[in-house]
Amino acid sequence: MKLIIFAGPHELLDKQEMRVTDSVPEDFGFHLTILAEYSPQVNILPATTAIFNLASGKVLPVNSQNGIVAQAILMMQLCESLPTCVATIRKIHSLVYGSDQNFSTPQAKNYCELLQASLENKLDFSKNETRVVHLPGQRHYILFPASNSLHSADMLSKISFFHPFAAVQIVPLLRQQLVYNSLVKSCFGSASSNLSPGDCVLCI
Repeated sequence: MKLIIFAGPHELLDKQEMRVTDSVPEDFGFHLTILAEYSPQVNILPATTAIFNLASGKVLPVNSQNGIVAQAILMMQLCESLPTCVATIRKIHSLVYGSDQNFSTPQAKNYCELLQASLENKLDFSKNETRVVHLPGQRHYILFPASNSLHSADMLSKISFFHPFAAVQIVPLLRQQLVYNSLVKSCFGSASSNLSPGDCVLCI
């Protein structure tokens, strides 16, 4: 099953005519695919939709009465690796396993460096760097201090889970991360050294 969970603000913009495009590209939006994959461990996977009680709105746990035993696991495959804050990864782990007691913190990586990996005009985190973002009728100057990472982060490409309802809970967290990534990316702008007295600078 393929789900489109996020579309950036410029994906449907015809940049030449500055209006919403008439055609939707095939690779539109950020999407994920949910499937079952082989697992060396034996798990109980749902065998019926009866785990969702539509009348009461309750979700039943998967057990031997409503599930099947198989060497498989449910998998959420992202269309591309997603720079994700460690705090969000921890929340996803808690949703899948019920707690974060056995959560192993990934090796800390610079969030902004992960985020700008696909960009040509990269920031240099060894020094303070000011970027300018041009908007209609105004300019925004944004300062990125040296070695600032905003958050510790890691790349997320797939998520394993056991209960279908976990996917319902995970998708909003991924969408929130995508929105946040889009916002921070929009601050990268282009390099600028033309600050004038009185210019307002936002420090990230």
